[in-house]
Amino acid sequence: VQDYEAALRNHYSDALYATYRLAMARYNQEDYENAITDFNEVIEREPTDANAYYWRGRTKMDSGAYRQGINDILRALELGYDAPEYAYFFLAKAYDEVEDYDSAIENYTYSLEYTTEDCETYYCWIDYNNRGTSHYWSGDYASAVEDYTRAIQANPEEYPLALKNRGDAYVELDKMDLALSD
Repeated sequence: VQDYEAALRNHYSDALYATYRLAMARYNQEDYENAITDFNEVIEREPTDANAYYWRGRTKMDSGAYRQGINDILRALELGYDAPEYAYFFLAKAYDEVEDYDSAIENYTYSLEYTTEDCETYYCWIDYNNRGTSHYWSGDYASAVEDYTRAIQANPEEYPLALKNRGDAYVELDKMDLALSD
């Protein structure tokens, strides 16, 4: 942060880049208020910067402003953000936070379209587990069981959480033997 601030004070030739990097440094230090201010400056100077919109959205989400963060990440996607699998994943998480489970399910599904071919790199089991939880909270327990099962199959080493979640869904489906097994 100090280095980027000094670069800007000393009129670094690429002030836009330095401001963006300053915003990222502040984000990483969880200084969300100042990071948002810096991302605002980047967006004001370069209104088509998809990365700035994405990271401002993530920053807003991390500070609890989920709806505002959703709007920014949607704008990043409109501008061609180059890692849509992450954008959709974080959109889904934000929709879960505001209890818009249908939108969460839709965005986990979009994320999975990018991640299932390389599940190890993108941890698609998390998408399956989280989408299962969105189904669970929306009352669709059968779909929750399907997604939790996919999470278990995708990464058996991380399956305790998905097993617990699937057990909860089985309870709601009154399948106590399966719940106890999980």
